[in-house]
Formats: sequence, structure tokens, C-alpha cells
Amino acid sequence: MQKWLLLLLVSMVMNVSADAEHMIPMVRHDAATFYISVEIADQISEEFVIDTGSSHVTITRATLTKLIEKQQATFVRLMTAVLADGSNIDLPVYRVSSLNIGGNCRFENIEVAVIDGDTRCVLGLSVLSRAAPFTFHIEPPQLQLSNCVI
Repeated sequence: MQKWLLLLLVSMVMNVSADAEHMIPMVRHDAATFYISVEIADQISEEFVIDTGSSHVTITRATLTKLIEKQQATFVRLMTAVLADGSNIDLPVYRVSSLNIGGNCRFENIEVAVIDGDTRCVLGLSVLSRAAPFTFHIEPPQLQLSNCVI
């Protein structure tokens, strides 16, 4: 009897572990840049560049405008960010209700920094750390995330 209970327990633990990880396809635009589909606040779909060197999720001013029109973004604060060249910039930070990465990995109450100019939305460590442990696969290009809410 104990043997069967142990086997059942091991089986249940293995199923929980398997359910906790989600493989999400990425798109390679050049040799070293990978993008992933993200839906913001169940309203707007954008292609985000994956950047583990970025501490925050960033969106463009154009994306913010769309979210505000749909009443899906709330101003939180101004943040001083350090750019790759070492310079500082003040960025507005907004809260959105959710980010759904690849259609099957959702995170709620996300703060996003807003970047001006012609740039891409960035999926940074503020969300990726919530998906830890995560694995970046090059071939085929996939992002393996944990701790998703579906």
C-alpha cells in the first residue's frame, strides 16, 4: 500500500512540474535579436524584443496612447533609468492589468516604463524574473517560462 501511495505522490509532483513550464515560440529577426508576441491588458498585441539586460518592461508612447484610449493604463510614478551608454533619463511608469506572453503565460499588475521615439517594446527582467526559472532556447527559438497564470 505504501508503495502505491509513493508512486501516486511522485506522479502528482511530476504533473505539477510539467504544468508549471510553458514553451513559447520566439521569432529571430537577425542573428542576435529575438521577439515574442505579447498581449497587453487583453487589448493590444505587440511584438516585444526579449532583453535580459533591461531591468524593466518598456512600451512605446504610441502603445501607451492606445492603452489610455481604452482606459487600460494608470500612471504610477516617474523613474530615473540608466541607459546602456550610462546616461540617465526620467521615464513615466504606468500600471497595466496584465501581459499575456505568447498567448499562454499571463502576469498581472505589471508596471511598464514608457520610451519616446521609434523603438520596440521590451520584455525585461521585471516580468522575466516573475517567470523564473526561465530558459532561452536558440534552436528552435523558444522561451521556456515558469509560474504563469493562464
